[in-house]
Order: sequence, then structure tokens, then C-alpha cells
Amino acid sequence: MSIFKMFLRPWIVLLFLNMGFADTNSDKYQLKALQDKMEYFYMDPQESIAKEIISDLNNLKVIDNYYYIITPLAEKYPDKILQWLNEANIDIHDNFVITVCLNIAGLQSEALVLAKKANLSSKYISLAEHPLKPIKDMPYSFEGYIYYLFNEFVITGDIEYIKKMISVFDLSEEDIDEPDIIENLRKDATTVLSHLTYMHDKVYKFCKEEVKSSQKKSKTILTKLLSDLDKIQKGLKGRISITDDPNFENTWYNTPIMTGPKCSDVVTFPSSENKIIKVFVIFSGFDLDKDSCANLTYDIEFYNSKKIKIASYQDLVAIKRKLYSHFFYQLSEDVIGFGSIRDPSDERKDLFPPGIYSIKVTLKDQISKKVLN
Repeated sequence: MSIFKMFLRPWIVLLFLNMGFADTNSDKYQLKALQDKMEYFYMDPQESIAKEIISDLNNLKVIDNYYYIITPLAEKYPDKILQWLNEANIDIHDNFVITVCLNIAGLQSEALVLAKKANLSSKYISLAEHPLKPIKDMPYSFEGYIYYLFNEFVITGDIEYIKKMISVFDLSEEDIDEPDIIENLRKDATTVLSHLTYMHDKVYKFCKEEVKSSQKKSKTILTKLLSDLDKIQKGLKGRISITDDPNFENTWYNTPIMTGPKCSDVVTFPSSENKIIKVFVIFSGFDLDKDSCANLTYDIEFYNSKKIKIASYQDLVAIKRKLYSHFFYQLSEDVIGFGSIRDPSDERKDLFPPGIYSIKVTLKDQISKKVLN
């Protein structure tokens, strides 16, 4: 396994890894988009997305940093993976670890054919000649064990891989043939679980339940991990953002997770004649139901400089859909837009004369019943 060991590189995306491969904002944007496709594949598993992942790995020249993802994709699409690798023009000679990933996925004979076709050296062909166990049966000492579990989870969504990850905290020296690696295993598991509990509500909830029921050593570690995470987000948080950028919503929803666009609030208006100004509610810290769905509404009121209410809207949809994590900031789905006028005689409800205004929002989490003003 020493040959394999030399070339494996762990993958943890977004929070813990800045690959630094790209020099342009476009490249960085594309990398983050690729990371999102991999990170949340299990939420919307589509063959077309799997194929895009393989293609993007090569096009962005980052396949040597993301080998691990090949194994679960090959397990899920054993009849397509070789075709996709070929169509992506991935050079097996330069990326020979792919043959090991295919082997682990149960495609040992296919891996051997690729190794020979690529004229790999005898030591690499020898590695491909021996079938490897699937990750769920691999020993803890297998190089990259934690990161393989990570990739298996993000592709399959199977919580069993999270259980195996947590189990490393309960290892004793008698449980492993290389006791000296236990500390590094635990460090890797802590890093990966910190990431997963933040990025995936499914993992967060499972760890919460595990803490309640477990009497093992892992309980102490998970308790601290969750406590540190909960300090980041204590209850509902939100802000009101006012902008006249017509592309703000489109940019928000088409920007990779964790890299959301920043808008410049409108301080005075009209910023230009006949321009619509929109009021967005941006929020986080809500609860998700058992199906990972959020359900928040909000009321909004407008007051003039005399503190007289001049407009109000009730029970607008802040968000009502399935989400990856309750830690991410979200944008209200129902949005109030208004224009300004220079003629005070125009009394249309959505047109306000020049002046100083106040906006009040009451955000209501229909799941937790929490309210934020």
C-alpha cells in the first residue's frame, strides 16, 4: 500500500481547504461550483451531474486533489464511469491512482486493463492485479480512510459512513494493527466531522442524537464539537438589505454556497429615475424539520419620518423548501419592491415620496416557533 500512500491527498471542501490552484476569479468560481456538486450530490443524485463532476475534474486540472470521489461514483455508476473518464480525456498514465480507486469500487479487472493500456510500470500494474476491499470493509489503517468515508457519504448520503467515522474516537490500541496512527485518525475525523456537521443538517442531527444515546468515549468529543458549532449560531439571526441591483437575486442563487454575493445597500433613493428598489430579508439560525425542510414567514412594515405606518405586508414566504444546512444564510423568497416619486400628489401604495423611512421585519420560524424582530 506504500505506492498508493505516496499519492493520496485528502479532500475537505470550502471550510478547510483552499486549493490555490487558480489565478482568476473565474477559475475559483468554477472550482467552488464543482465542490458544491460533489458536496451535495446525495441530495439530488443525477447521472448528468456525476458526468459533469468527472469532466470538471479534468477541465479544471484538479483531479489529483480529488481522487477519492472516483470510488463512490464508480460504485454508483459502474457501467458508465470508464466511458466518462475516457470522454473527459483523463490520462491514466498521469493519474494512475484512479486505477486504485476503481479497484476499491469493485472494478478490479477494469482497473487492470486501464493500467496495462496506459503502460504503467510493473509496480503499479501489480497493485491493480490484487482486488481491494470496499471502503466499508477496509481497516482503519488504510491510507486516506477518513477521507474515503467523507466522499462515500457525500455521494450516497448513507449515515453508516458517519458512524464509522465516529467509531475512530472509541479505538483502543488493541483494535488497530498500527496503534501509532490513532491520534492522526482522530484528528482527521474531528476535522471532517466539524465540516460535515456545519455543511449537512443530516449529519448535525445524527450527531445530536448520538450524543444523547451514546455512553462511549466519542460522546465527549462529539459534545465539544457540537458545542463549538452551536456557538457560531445562537438562534435566529437576520438583517434587512435594500438594493436597486436588478441582478442581485439571480447572482445570489447562482453563486456557489458560502460565497454569496455582497450587495451595496441603497442609502438614499431614487438612485435613478424609475428604478425599482427591493427589500431583502437575509437570515440564518432557523430549524429544519425531519425532512430537512425550512419553513419561515415574515411580516414587513414601512414607517415614514413621523412614525406613521404607510404600508405593511403579512405572512410573506421567507423560505419554504429543503436545505442542506440551517447554518447558511438564506434570502427571502417573497421580496417587496418599491419605487420612488418626486410628485407628492401621487399616492400609489408602492411609490413613496422623498423622505426618511423605517422598515420593520418580524421573522417567524414556523418549525421552532421562534420570532425575530
